Amino acid sequence: MILPYIREIDSYHRNGGIKPAVLMNSIDNPISLVEYEHDFVKQTILRNLHNLKSDYQVPEDEIDIFSEIYDQFGQLEEKICEHFKLVSGILIPKAIELEIIINHKRFAYDI
Repeated sequence: MILPYIREIDSYHRNGGIKPAVLMNSIDNPISLVEYEHDFVKQTILRNLHNLKSDYQVPEDEIDIFSEIYDQFGQLEEKICEHFKLVSGILIPKAIELEIIINHKRFAYDI
């Protein structure tokens, strides 16, 4: 829902055309949902994986396959955290800024 809207406002900002309808009154509403989902994943799924897998430390008596699985869980967590950082640190601030710009943008034919 939010990514297509961001693409639409970016395209409008770059190319003009028909101004996209504001998503749920403001981009802040779907952003709140994205942030909630990220927090949920951090607080439940990732925390449970850590607890279940003892922070990805392979027990000494386990076979090699478990080592590979635990490594994969650790890599998955790193990728998820990187995704969260990109979304929270780059995409969301840029999308908010872009929505503000297009909501106040005036073209010569608007005057």
